Amino acid sequence: MSLLSTIYPFEILIVEDNFINQKLIQKLFEVLGYKTDLAANGVEALKILEIKSYHLVFMDIQMPVMDGYQASRLIVESLGSRAPVIIALTANVVKGEEDKCKIAGMSDYLSKPLRREELVNLISRWGELKKDLLGKPIHE
Repeated sequence: MSLLSTIYPFEILIVEDNFINQKLIQKLFEVLGYKTDLAANGVEALKILEIKSYHLVFMDIQMPVMDGYQASRLIVESLGSRAPVIIALTANVVKGEEDKCKIAGMSDYLSKPLRREELVNLISRWGELKKDLLGKPIHE
């Protein structure tokens, strides 16, 4: 089986404040063939996005300094059509949470703990939707 990263060569940023979760999520992506970058909160994510462009941003919702909702709104406002696909990561699976994420500018939603099959399905879905952008430089 070829690595998912060879089929869908996304540049990925993980925004997660919990060190253990960072390592677990990063390892899961590594198994799929991805090398990811990390930010510990929304402020760090915004700074990183000023320097480097990404196809996908996996955004934790509840973080200190700046939460995922505010960070997502600011990313979409500042980057407009160049904004990456932002995917919410949350353990808070309650009614209305997914709608709240979409209102903040997130394009998709995954609940924690992440499961490999769900992550593969999500990456594949976005890979097919963004196929025309893959393989092209995303830096301006």
